[in-house]
Amino acid sequence: MSQFQLQNHQLQAYLQEEHQKLLNKSKNKNKSKKIKFNKIVSAILIPSIKDMDDEMRSKLWWNKVDYTEFYVSSKAEIDMFLNLHKDLKYKDAIRLLYQHSLICYEPYIDNTRPSSCKTLAI
Repeated sequence: MSQFQLQNHQLQAYLQEEHQKLLNKSKNKNKSKKIKFNKIVSAILIPSIKDMDDEMRSKLWWNKVDYTEFYVSSKAEIDMFLNLHKDLKYKDAIRLLYQHSLICYEPYIDNTRPSSCKTLAI
């Protein structure tokens, strides 16, 4: 038997032994598990949207007014950013402001950047 065959045989024996240990450990754990059910149950009732008044709905969900405010404030922010960086395109400004984790600024510190990064020099 060659050295390689011997090492391969030893490795297979070791893996089989470890596999058997894991199986035995698993069997022992399953025997000792017990399930108990508590006789006291606590529950929180969540009302249907139909059962909520306008105030409660406005606290939980955004409405058209909220979305309009989001649009107006983000548009103003983008315009202000573009005024500061006149060479940027509108799409790049949006990416820099709102998707900044996807963009790496040049020069990147320590010259290692994630492959998912799009390089944008500003």
